[in-house]
Amino acid sequence: MLKFLFLFLICSVCVAQNNCIKVVYNAEVIDIAELTKANNPVESLFKAAKENASALRFDLSIISGCSLFKARNMLSTSANGDVITTSMPFLDYSGEVYRCDKEVLRQILILGSKTYLKKIDAQDWNITAETKLIDTYVCYKATSIRVVQGIDKVFHQPITAWFCPNLPFSFGPNGYGGLPGLILELQVHTSFYKAMSIETIENCEVKPRNFETIKVVTETELNQMLDKFMEEE
Repeated sequence: MLKFLFLFLICSVCVAQNNCIKVVYNAEVIDIAELTKANNPVESLFKAAKENASALRFDLSIISGCSLFKARNMLSTSANGDVITTSMPFLDYSGEVYRCDKEVLRQILILGSKTYLKKIDAQDWNITAETKLIDTYVCYKATSIRVVQGIDKVFHQPITAWFCPNLPFSFGPNGYGGLPGLILELQVHTSFYKAMSIETIENCEVKPRNFETIKVVTETELNQMLDKFMEEE
């Protein structure tokens, strides 16, 4: 059961006092046809990712119109060493994600902890009339499309978000947001995030670590850096 740890009747007072909203999400790697068919070259990686994803928890911290989404310490498991290398790519998680208004900074851990991709969120949401209860909260379904440029093909991946208008925070897991309410569930391709708990805490940091020294790159610069990285491997 989803556990909410504060009364939303006083949430506006909490925010005014600079208290932080903290949401904890768990994650799941979802089956999709192209990854579960026979003789798929990444079948074994996909299977390991599904098994290891349950060991992960993610924190979304929200304050003053900005948010930071990041993986927290993994649960105790002998597979800890494999979780990052297997689950993260299938969860579309490359590192912590900072969002302020429509500006998004996404950490690219493969290039080092201080490299961040800067993008302006232009997500075009289709908010539907479809609802469902998540715990006791009425949530609305919103859909969109994620366009991914492959080596020789463009992929169009469906996005489904369930958000709650009664939780007045336009944020969600992994940098997604811009909806009139907190995203409690999000599925993008093989990744699925679901809120487990929400609470207020007195202090939190919603900027990337070492914010003053991070390297911010454009998508073009990132692609050039990744090409160089692959050539050196």
